[in-house]
Parts: sequence; C-alpha cells; structure tokens
Amino acid sequence: MTYTLKHPIIVSGDEDLAFIKYIDIAYVETGAADATYMDEGFYDYVAVEGSKDGLEWKALAPGYDFSYNDVWNQGGDDYASTPTVAAFTEHTINLLDNFAATDTILIRFKLHSDPFENGWGWIIDNLRIQGQIAAVEENVSDDFEVTLFPNPVDGDHFNIRLRDAYVGTVQVSIYNASGQQLLKSSYFKGAEVLEEELYLPKLLSGFYLVKIEVGNRQVTKKLSLR
Repeated sequence: MTYTLKHPIIVSGDEDLAFIKYIDIAYVETGAADATYMDEGFYDYVAVEGSKDGLEWKALAPGYDFSYNDVWNQGGDDYASTPTVAAFTEHTINLLDNFAATDTILIRFKLHSDPFENGWGWIIDNLRIQGQIAAVEENVSDDFEVTLFPNPVDGDHFNIRLRDAYVGTVQVSIYNASGQQLLKSSYFKGAEVLEEELYLPKLLSGFYLVKIEVGNRQVTKKLSLR
C-alpha cells in the first residue's frame, strides 16, 4: 500500500530546510532474527520514498518495522496490539542525503506487507516537509468546515458536522490504519449545514481515518476510539 503526496517539491539547498519530519506508529510484522531492510527475511516494513520521475523510487531512509522502537514493545505489546498515543515516534529525514538541491521530487509513504501475518498497521501525523505542514486535507476551500465529535470516541457512535454551500450527495468513508475501508455511507445535503450520527459497531480501540467527499473535493480527518 502506498500514499503519494499529490504535489511535488523542489529540494532546498539549505540544510536547515531540506528535511521531512513526522511522527508515526508502525505496528507491522517484525522480520526474522538479524534480518535487515531489503533482506528476504525482513517481512513487513514501512518506508518513506522519493522519486524524480514517479517510476523509479528509492527509500529516503531504511525501511523499518515494529522492532524500530523499543518503546513499542514495552508493556507486553506486539505488532498486533492496539497502540496508544504515547507510542508516536519522531522521525527526521535529510532530503540532501539522496537528492541534490533544486531537484523536483515526489514523496510517497509505503507499507509493504506479506500475506502471512497482519500487524495493527501504520499511522502518520504532524508531517512537515521543508518547514511546511503537509496536511491530509487537500483542495478544501476556506468555507469548507468539517467537525467530528466527540473525538476521541468512548462509545459506539460519533457525529459528523459539515458546513458548506454545496448542495448534493456527501459520501463518508471510514478506514483503518492499514487502509481497509470499513464503512461507506451517502447522505443528501440540502442546506448549509449537514449533521449526521454514525455508528461504529465492533470496531476496536485505535486510530481511524474518516474521508468526507463533497462534490469534487474531499477532506480526511483522524478519529480515535478509546
């Protein structure tokens, strides 16, 4: 599974700016003992990759799995466990380690998984590229307002509130951290404000992504279940 950022970037020649920073939780299957990134025994992994042409990609730092952070396996957790917010880990990647100043590149986030064992998944937050915040919300006008509440969710339902001048069909989809679609619903929006209650039967505690599609625009919000 990969997610490619829609907009290319021009690599800065300033060492203080040419970076990618983010926090994440990568509860994915660990490899065989002593296996390293790209070995056959390095089963599942996550990696941040870059490309100048969108065809040939290279890892901007070695891929990693659940064993990357000793904190992740404290308290008896394994890669199938549901993490808490405390598990978020900081990463910094120097773009000049792999590309030259003024190169125009694409960035993607890759989760490689074999068919044998499943981990909890991968979640990324607070993504910053060359000093700029790269939000998961794209192509959203200033008057496009979406709120999820309560968030975090303690029960089996939450509310979504959308304020926008758009009139028509609104689609709401919920995904787990592995990118699997768990729910998809459609609603008709006939006024400036649409508010709906969504039920979440049998979902485990953890992080989920809620994607709202309004006409040719979309926004993705993070939802936490306790």
